Amino acid sequence: MPTSPADPYATLAQRLGGRLTRRWTLHGGVSAKVQALELILPDGTTARVVVRQHGAASWKPLEEGVTSTELEALRHLLEQREAGQEPRLTGSVLHGDFWPGNILWQEDRIAAVIDWEDAAVGDPLSDLACSRVELMCAYGEAAMEAFTAHFLDRAAATLSRTLN
Repeated sequence: MPTSPADPYATLAQRLGGRLTRRWTLHGGVSAKVQALELILPDGTTARVVVRQHGAASWKPLEEGVTSTELEALRHLLEQREAGQEPRLTGSVLHGDFWPGNILWQEDRIAAVIDWEDAAVGDPLSDLACSRVELMCAYGEAAMEAFTAHFLDRAAATLSRTLN
């Protein structure tokens, strides 16, 4: 795809150490504009990155600092993962908008949970409650109950590891 020198995506690709070769919109988001970029790196390999731009929706105003908050939450989770440690917080890390539309699947396993702009620390039952409503509306009571049982089993296993 030809790009102009003023193209912000081409500028971002350069800052990432590559040259933009293709850009396309990723559909499905509600309050953010999401683009995929394909870059050619100096060694000739291809890399793909996702650019997410927060935006306001009519039902959800854009909060000040939302991008920084999301970035810090993701950095903290990555640091914990790289160390194998459970986060040491009062309460739990909450997604804040945990529903099927924010989960990416690969085969039959969760590959990623996206859209962390509403992340917070608090009671994990709030994420469970949000998920239950969304699952009930989209997939019915059986899916909601199956998810709830799995969520509570995992929560019990985590609590058991923490206490031991």
